[in-house]
Amino acid sequence: EDPWCPRGGGWKVRLDRGALVAAVARASGAKATPAGRAEIRLVGSGDADGALVSRIELRSETSVVSASFESVARAVRVSVGRWAIHSRRFRLVDEGQSVTLAGSGRGHLAGMCQAGAAEMAKKGKGWREILEFYYPGAAVEPGRSEGR
Repeated sequence: EDPWCPRGGGWKVRLDRGALVAAVARASGAKATPAGRAEIRLVGSGDADGALVSRIELRSETSVVSASFESVARAVRVSVGRWAIHSRRFRLVDEGQSVTLAGSGRGHLAGMCQAGAAEMAKKGKGWREILEFYYPGAAVEPGRSEGR
């Protein structure tokens, strides 16, 4: 339980379907999108809150184009805005000319709520205290440069 992290409901964003298809194709390195109307498929483990997405695929009768969630999210964020996709836990509803992504969570699921860490800092907590809260027992050590 994280008393610092806001949990108020989920998030929802509507995107132009063509823009999402183009973002997946770009992120995959494909030279073109699949011919015809491609099915957009989320790949990952799912539950009632949506899939924990690891990849996004475009499937047509003749081809499959696939890209990592991170690559697609980066491409979408560049064209739509930074907070277009809040987390990797979401559902996708294809509405013809547009798609709606509806999900829950914020951030990248690495264990630290970014909004919670920011709230702790606003309340006067230092970086060591914040890291200890989110990563109990972890040690902070001086880094080493490669090649030394």
